[in-house]
Amino acid sequence: MAWIPVKYALRKMRERRGMTVAELADLAGISDKMINRYESRTPPSFIRADNADHVSQAFGLSLLAYDKWPAQDRWIEEVHHRGSDDVASSEPHVHQVTTLARYAKQERDLGLHALTMQTTGGPADLLGQYRLNKIFSTPKFYDKHVFAVVGKVDGHQTQPSSAAKKIGADVDEGAVFRLSRNVAKRLPQYVSVFTRDADTTQRMMKAYDDQEWMMVLVHVHYDPPAGTWRGFFFVEAAGQHSKKFCFVVDKIVTEVK
Repeated sequence: MAWIPVKYALRKMRERRGMTVAELADLAGISDKMINRYESRTPPSFIRADNADHVSQAFGLSLLAYDKWPAQDRWIEEVHHRGSDDVASSEPHVHQVTTLARYAKQERDLGLHALTMQTTGGPADLLGQYRLNKIFSTPKFYDKHVFAVVGKVDGHQTQPSSAAKKIGADVDEGAVFRLSRNVAKRLPQYVSVFTRDADTTQRMMKAYDDQEWMMVLVHVHYDPPAGTWRGFFFVEAAGQHSKKFCFVVDKIVTEVK
């Protein structure tokens, strides 16, 4: 999948809200030059999913709820685009890995790659891009390792019964949620977490409704696809890849508005 800009739509949307290009760029965490490209008479043939998501969120819109957007706010269109470098696109997979590696290096260069969060149970490693990149490369090595995940609950999807069985979730009580944050300016992070019980699921769904930030403690559950087991699927803006692991919520530490 790729996101195609609708000619002149973004400029009209921005002007209706009385925003300048600089203000929109700052909210989206991308450059003024990029916003100008999207608004130009000849916009790019496609927009990467992460940039499309950042710009949309600046207007209070989520790609996950694209079908519910008002017609006047549809500044992009979702289409199949096999040649795009969309980080969430299924073609080709290497682009997603390359983007994560680039973010991981950027986080390390900023000295933000080895942070810990203090909890009542002691310090926990904060999951950032550097650590996430290492988990994607060698998930088995991190099986059962505990991390703190911080972010705004901005997406959710159903948890397949096969995944629920793998992580020991109660039948139809678990779900998959996405927590998002900016590690630094122009350095976004999205983490999908899997709940196992009704109370945790309901609290996270309320956080989604109220647009709350949360800190949750999760552990890595490693269980690669085999036979009829397809693996875990995260909340992603467009296209999905099976994963060999998932992050299972053990505890909600804080709920912050």
